[in-house]
Amino acid sequence: MGKTNLEVALAKCFYCGGDGEIYLNTKLTPLHAAHVKDMHGKVCSMTPCNACKDKMQDYVLLIEIDNSLSEPDWHQHNLPDPYRTGRLLWMKEEAFKCTITGPCLEFGLKHRFTFINVGIIKENK
Repeated sequence: MGKTNLEVALAKCFYCGGDGEIYLNTKLTPLHAAHVKDMHGKVCSMTPCNACKDKMQDYVLLIEIDNSLSEPDWHQHNLPDPYRTGRLLWMKEEAFKCTITGPCLEFGLKHRFTFINVGIIKENK
């Protein structure tokens, strides 16, 4: 059977890393098929998955990062990619407003997520 110019990709959610958007190339050319194939398993946009979208109505997501392990200009990219520690914390909007201040508060309320530096989330043992 001949090579197909049709590809499907399941991208990852920018926020939680779970399954996100599904991409299908509509231009049936080898170039577009290769582009979609390359998107599989990667974060391709900041569109939240359905689970994150639902949760973002009442919560703000705090994503723990380690600036010392991140690229120096990570925050200047269209799709920010700091080094993530793997810790995520969903915080009720009311608690977020009481806990966070300044530009981080404004950003978090507007975008429903914010990055926090490693060590701010403390483990209870």
